[in-house]
Amino acid sequence: MLSGIRYDNWKVYDSWMQLDKDKSKTIYYPARSDSSFSPKIALQYKIDDESNLFTSWGKAFAAPTLQKMFSGSASSASYTEANPNLNPQTVKTVEIGYKKKFGESTILGVTYYHNDINDLLYTRKTGLGKITYTVNGSTYTKDKQRVENAGTATTNGIELDLNHKINDQWSMFANYMYQQSKIDKCSTNGAAEGKIMTYVPKHVFNLGVDYSAGKWNSELVGSYQSKMYAQDNNSDTAKGVYTAYDPYFVVDFNLTYSMDKNSSISFAVNNLFDKEYYSYNLCEGRNYMLTVDYNF
Repeated sequence: MLSGIRYDNWKVYDSWMQLDKDKSKTIYYPARSDSSFSPKIALQYKIDDESNLFTSWGKAFAAPTLQKMFSGSASSASYTEANPNLNPQTVKTVEIGYKKKFGESTILGVTYYHNDINDLLYTRKTGLGKITYTVNGSTYTKDKQRVENAGTATTNGIELDLNHKINDQWSMFANYMYQQSKIDKCSTNGAAEGKIMTYVPKHVFNLGVDYSAGKWNSELVGSYQSKMYAQDNNSDTAKGVYTAYDPYFVVDFNLTYSMDKNSSISFAVNNLFDKEYYSYNLCEGRNYMLTVDYNF
């Protein structure tokens, strides 16, 4: 059994937002503080030398960003007000899993998990009026929107993990995650209830092969992620356009040479096949990186 508890306490004070250059429009926010306990307990049972069962339960939180609390954002697409009264998002999670070793070269693992999420942050898009503002010399009139603690959600998922050592030089791995998420409640938009959570892909898959011999090490990895939604009612179904979150499969390659125990040089090619896809913005195509590391 492994157990632990984490305690966090935070405070904001002397906070303000300036709306114009001459400070004639400045909003001051009162000081506030909050805290959180995050306990966790994990149990593992060794069935035999090749297999074991494990389970865990815990709580966690994600504090809202300072930008969402005090700065907001404005662009050609939208205007989002700051909300200094945001609370942390919290989650209770439980998981259970099984790992099995086959011979000396193969390990298989499967894990099921369930999350209950509260105080989920969502954007309120109606009922706040309109505002006219300027960005990069252009003037826009948009509906005001604001991020609020407006929802609860649940996620259920299964993870599969396979590692196999082919020989002393070659090894491979594969992992797959299926997760089903659902917005249970959203007070800012009833149409979002029952929909898939924003920015949560349903499928994630990785497949890779490693080669290691002497001072050389290389890795070739393919990664797939299914489409994500940015709108809480899942209305953003377009693909291949600005602001979309496309499904994608990319391949990355890395080659490392260790000159000695303190230094190495690596060459990486990301998005090897120059896949074009959007993750809000158009993502980088094929790109290269040369890295030299030295440890003192």
